[in-house]
Amino acid sequence: MLGVDVGGTKIHCALFKLGKIVKQKTVSTPKKNVKKLVEKIVSVLKGVSQNPKAIGIGVPGFVSHGTVTGLPNIGIMGRFNLKRMVEKETKGNVKVSIDNDAKCFALAESRHGVLTGTNTFVAVTVGTGIGGAIVIGGKLHRGRDNLAGEFGHMKFIKNGKQGKKCGCGEKGCWETYCAGRWIKKVDVDACKMFGLGLANIANAFNPDMIVLGGSMALAYLGQPKNRRLVMKSFEGNALVMVKNTPIRLSRLNHPCTLGAALLTGN
Repeated sequence: MLGVDVGGTKIHCALFKLGKIVKQKTVSTPKKNVKKLVEKIVSVLKGVSQNPKAIGIGVPGFVSHGTVTGLPNIGIMGRFNLKRMVEKETKGNVKVSIDNDAKCFALAESRHGVLTGTNTFVAVTVGTGIGGAIVIGGKLHRGRDNLAGEFGHMKFIKNGKQGKKCGCGEKGCWETYCAGRWIKKVDVDACKMFGLGLANIANAFNPDMIVLGGSMALAYLGQPKNRRLVMKSFEGNALVMVKNTPIRLSRLNHPCTLGAALLTGN
């Protein structure tokens, strides 16, 4: 299985066998240019496999039937059919499947990670931005426009102010307080806001578990001091009935790429 994870700063491509990486390559993500993005995806793909038949791609944006409506953390807005563009660039020889990267993450965790056997859960990715996915009764809840789980765009007002402007064009989005594009380091304020956001998710969905992934997840829950701050904020804002919601870190190696590969169905 071949998967590509398009991140805010890096594109990672990997060939998997039984859920394990056997070959991989990482390149930088081009900004503000769809054509260059497509070329870079195809380039990294060919660097891993010379004759691919099918590939799955996860992107940090809004996806429906192969059409992407904005990749704000890469500086690309507007609608474009990434599936069709990649297939054209590969001369129609590669079957392409595309989905939101957080939904790919949830798929990988449900098949190979800490969520195996869990039917109702929420997955949250935190890196350049914040993404999410919701699984209810073992099925991914997509919403009317495949946008369910865009937790990074929950709105927060801090000290009476809406906060920084997000890549989506709005102000006060959760990711502007907690994700890598807007903060230099994970400090006390970031931990408090991160815990508050997780509490809102637990209050709204009452999941069996919340699993975290992405390049910054370890900074929040992998560091003892930060974990205490996050959990204190979570417990202080969660309803008493959901304070015991398990919150786990992903243990998979490149879960978003693995989830993208699983889109191929191979």
